[in-house]
Amino acid sequence: MSKANLSETLFRPVLNSPETSTLIQRDGVKKDLNARCWYRDFDKAVWAWRGINAIELSEVLARIVISTNSRTHEHVFDTVIGYKKGNWIYEWALQASVWQKKALETVKTAPLLASQYWLKASMFYSIASYPHLKNDNLASQIELFSYKTYNEATILLSHQCRTVEFTVDNNKVNGFLYLPDVEKGPYPTIILCSNLDSLQHDHHRLFYDFFAPAGLALLSIDAPGVGYSARWKFSFDTSYLYQQILKQVTVLPWVDRSNIFILGIKSAANAAIRLAYLEQKVLRGAISFAGMVHYGLTSGILVDSMSEMYKDVLASRLGLSSVSDELLKAELKSYSLKNQGLLGHRCMTPMFAIAIENDKLSPIEDAKLIASSSQQGKVLSIPSSPLKASLHKAAIEMTQWIKKQLV
Repeated sequence: MSKANLSETLFRPVLNSPETSTLIQRDGVKKDLNARCWYRDFDKAVWAWRGINAIELSEVLARIVISTNSRTHEHVFDTVIGYKKGNWIYEWALQASVWQKKALETVKTAPLLASQYWLKASMFYSIASYPHLKNDNLASQIELFSYKTYNEATILLSHQCRTVEFTVDNNKVNGFLYLPDVEKGPYPTIILCSNLDSLQHDHHRLFYDFFAPAGLALLSIDAPGVGYSARWKFSFDTSYLYQQILKQVTVLPWVDRSNIFILGIKSAANAAIRLAYLEQKVLRGAISFAGMVHYGLTSGILVDSMSEMYKDVLASRLGLSSVSDELLKAELKSYSLKNQGLLGHRCMTPMFAIAIENDKLSPIEDAKLIASSSQQGKVLSIPSSPLKASLHKAAIEMTQWIKKQLV
């Protein structure tokens, strides 16, 4: 891949690109950003856990903060209008290009080092396109660079990563299949359902640092409305896309069909637990990480606790250009797995529910409901601080749990 392929088009001035926070409207009211300095939700601890240097993160955020360019909301730092200094997409893409350049310079002399540079470039491009809203044309362009640089990294990494194509509703959807050793297998395989506001390769560290050493394969799939799954809408049948893929996974030669697990992160945990009920004869286990499955969905607390950005994310995944709190509350009630007649009834599939303490979007009650509904249920509550250490602990615990379930 030449430098021109990635950067010449990318850094050409882009005119008339809508600023991200303006893409989704509120029915009859303005977005409530008065008490916030940032439109986007982000946690530097999560990014650090993914492998991004904390100092580098702070430097990019500082460039956004000090910008004097016009903003959609004067006091909200990441709403700079246009692809210019201080604009969220511009600054993170610029940082990605630094690592892209280093990768190109070292790929022939130090390929393993270059693979790490490609990974960093991919992560920064992913942050640049975050939160991946529909019709955010500039962000969508940057999102493609994230996939391209990630593919460059996987070519050079020690473990095998294959792009696997599935067919759902006569359309193609790609997933990344990670294998501990291409010469061996088949492997116990975890299907990873990504969250609504992330790209599937944002979670690559789970495989390289935890699953691969344990001899486990990983198949990652983008959430409906995101990335390679952008053609599909998020609906109350949250597991639909993954169920169609599961039927095709069982015939892959690298996959041990007796040991297939599903892991869902946050909103995607709803899909994972739903599929655990629908495919009890196929799945060996299901893991929910900070899952949203009932209490927050039915009480209205979920919407009341949401940032404006996450409301936009939900609206975007639902295919809406305008939304209200009342509409979201009514819509999300149908996503309750208890209201759907699933949770609360005994399920043969072993389930492991991980909750973050004091998480309003995914209360511990949801994790307990999941565990109590399984014949072999387990709950783990992790501290919200220090979050990086808690994420590490959760990854170790889920790896060990999967190993214990193998047949």
